[in-house]
Amino acid sequence: MIDAIAFKYRTGMPWMDLPEHFGSWKGAHNRLRMWAADGTWEREHAVAPQGR
Repeated sequence: MIDAIAFKYRTGMPWMDLPEHFGSWKGAHNRLRMWAADGTWEREHAVAPQGR
């Protein structure tokens, strides 16, 4: 899931155009929305290595 989200933001590609090997674009999009809503994304981003 994280790979799909990272790919989307690295490329600027619309969610619906994510390559199939990432699985369902809806699943990735919904997971990001849930993580953003409950603060998970912000907490993980704060501890992840920067500059990758």
